[in-house]
Amino acid sequence: MNLSGRRARTIAGIFVSLLILSGCQTVRSGGAPELSFDVNADLLELSEQLKGATNITEYYKNPSQIARDKFVTGRLVQIDLRYLLFLRTLTADKQQLDSAVDIATLTLNLAGTLVGAARAKTNLAAAAAGIGGSKTSIDKHFYYEKSIEALVATMNGRRKEVLAHILQALDGDHEEYPLTQAVVDLNQYYLAGTLNGAIAFIQSDAGQKEKVADDKLERIKYIRSVALLKPEEQADKRSLTRAIGAGDLSLDRANAAVRALKGADQADLVAAKNFLQDAVRAARSPEQIAIVKKAFTAGGVLK
Repeated sequence: MNLSGRRARTIAGIFVSLLILSGCQTVRSGGAPELSFDVNADLLELSEQLKGATNITEYYKNPSQIARDKFVTGRLVQIDLRYLLFLRTLTADKQQLDSAVDIATLTLNLAGTLVGAARAKTNLAAAAAGIGGSKTSIDKHFYYEKSIEALVATMNGRRKEVLAHILQALDGDHEEYPLTQAVVDLNQYYLAGTLNGAIAFIQSDAGQKEKVADDKLERIKYIRSVALLKPEEQADKRSLTRAIGAGDLSLDRANAAVRALKGADQADLVAAKNFLQDAVRAARSPEQIAIVKKAFTAGGVLK
């Protein structure tokens, strides 16, 4: 067998091993024998084939859209290979693996059309076939911590979002989508496949949703509190709001009311008005309304 054939089989074996090897000790000890070859070494061999296309110095020797596309897709493949190995140390959930494998197959096929060497194309094609053909080999259900599965699902989702952005950007030429921006986006693609990145995204997303929910609750509570006020108390709140919007309100008078409410002087009239309006909104009882009304009268805001 020639060298090209041996390498093709070796690289295809990488993906078979990724899908039968689990980082969970209980699965590894009971589900399959130890591998007789070094998966990391095989990954390095494939990375070596892509080195020329993913070298920044080589790109700047002759910048072009093709050179940029080779660089980006080559890096995507390398990131995907490492991600699959990483994923196997976290979960053996078939659905999550399938999602990651689908992305790897896409980037492998993209890179296969751009790498110039015939041998590299053959090996990449064999690797893509190895992924697709091996997906059906895992049919058992493995149970792992649900928190890890949620993180993996988040990582897969974020990686798809970043990948979609990158592939869309590749439609532009290398001036519209320069290598410098591509490198930044590739780093985002890598970070999307990390636990820290997934946790940060979940926290950010949860924080945004919590703020939206808090705002809704605050509006509901405000509407209900106003509805419970007597007509004359509701009229007082409306008059306070009209006083804030009066065209002749000066910064001095507004700040006088702010100080009466135990606030600090505001830098401009807009800030002072916002402070006073917040005080009106927060007044939800007859006693609170009376305090705000007194401060507005003392400052000359309410005439």
